[in-house]
Amino acid sequence: STHSHNTVVVDNRNQSIIWSGFRLAQRANITILEDNLPLIEAEHDGYRSLGVNHKRSFDFQEKSIQITDNVIGKDSVVKEFHLHFAPGITATQTNNSINIQDIGVIKFIGNTTIRVEEYEMADGYNKYKVGKKIVVNFVSHLITNIQFNKL
Repeated sequence: STHSHNTVVVDNRNQSIIWSGFRLAQRANITILEDNLPLIEAEHDGYRSLGVNHKRSFDFQEKSIQITDNVIGKDSVVKEFHLHFAPGITATQTNNSINIQDIGVIKFIGNTTIRVEEYEMADGYNKYKVGKKIVVNFVSHLITNIQFNKL
């Protein structure tokens, strides 16, 4: 499901309709807008039935990555950015930022709430590990700045 990926979830729905394992209907159409490092930008229409479009850009710098999400259309829908960490990685919240053990700091601009949750990651057939994920709510525009301690 969309919740299991590092992307934006709108109104608690999937970007494409999932019929069963690995079968999709009404698949999101993706358009690449820019593919020139350090900037990559694309959009998709997976939430067209809700009247919204999701555009995301990545700006890669020497010790940071800035991710900008724009959900264009109805403001009344709920927007959440999900960001998963591998099991064993510690994520602690401080106001509008998240400290990631031995990795760096993630800061958010445009968020309304941030929470750290647990999720289950498949680690083989019928085996799961528990990890941490961040869920960030926002209105229409979210900037996520990931600053690395070292590279």
